[in-house]
Amino acid sequence: MRDTLALNSQTNNSVLNFNIPVSEFACGNFLLNRDFRKTIKAEEFPKCQVKVANLRKNQQHYTCKLTVNIVGKTLVFDNFKLDNTKDGLEGKLSLSFTELALEAPKKMGGLIKVEEQLDLQIVLGF
Repeated sequence: MRDTLALNSQTNNSVLNFNIPVSEFACGNFLLNRDFRKTIKAEEFPKCQVKVANLRKNQQHYTCKLTVNIVGKTLVFDNFKLDNTKDGLEGKLSLSFTELALEAPKKMGGLIKVEEQLDLQIVLGF
């Protein structure tokens, strides 16, 4: 998908919107992927909505206003940091399950469990 986001825009009306299928999310353990998707309510909330706005250059990196709507919760990060890489602008967002009012999935009485952290990687390609 291609679109344009203005850099250092004075009008702040330059916005990129993404809808990411939650069915594509994985937890890193194939035994727990189905439970993980159930935990993040993939059937009830099949899309994770991501909005990038107000992109600004700050010395060595960029910042933007990042809005993430996942599991019915909207989280706003006013100064989300993006680093310039060979693939484009990249940033990593770490959310805890408790921040999303969720409980991490586990199997076999807790012997196998997912970390209490949900990592999202944002990549804006050139």
